[in-house]
Formats: sequence, C-alpha cells, structure tokens
Amino acid sequence: MKVSVIITLKKDVLDPQGKVIQQTLDGMGFDNINEVRQGKYFEINMNEKDFTLKDAIKFLKYPKKINEEITIHIGPYGYYMKYNGKNYKVNQSGKYTEDYCLSIIQDK
Repeated sequence: MKVSVIITLKKDVLDPQGKVIQQTLDGMGFDNINEVRQGKYFEINMNEKDFTLKDAIKFLKYPKKINEEITIHIGPYGYYMKYNGKNYKVNQSGKYTEDYCLSIIQDK
C-alpha cells in the first residue's frame, strides 16, 4: 500500500518560505500568482495491514510546537528538535517537554 502524506502550515500561520518562492516566481514573470504555501510531501510504502489510524495521527502531530522557538519534527532518521535555525538530536520516545528541550540546547 502506498500512502501519500501532504503537510502544510495552517492558514493563519505565516509562511516565509512560501513568500520567498512567490517573490522568486514573480521575478521570473509569473505575476498572476496570489499566494504560495510551502509544505512537505511524503510517499510511504508499507504493508497495509500494519498501517493503522494511530500511525496516521502520529504523522499529523508533527511538527509539534513546544514553545514559540522550539519545534519537534520527524525526519528520515527519527525525531529531531529545531531551535534558532539549528537541528538537535533528541531521544526517540516521542515525548518532549519544554524543560527537556531546553536542557538539550544548553548542553550544546
């Protein structure tokens, strides 16, 4: 079974990368574009008997906002934290508190 997952920001969340893409397209002569929203696209091949609703919900929870500056993401190697434009390795439990995240940042 092939699962296609498209993840985009909520409409009320600013999308600076989308804005840069829109400006670039405008500079290329595509001046009729009203808005660009950037997202992520995944194709996942798996045994359909193993994929559950719980698995689908897990994908949709990320990126997870810990506070205004810290987010948890799922990448090709598992969970990681993003802070101030940098990526940080975190444990793979899927459970993260603000205190835990701040301790990772302070240790670096």
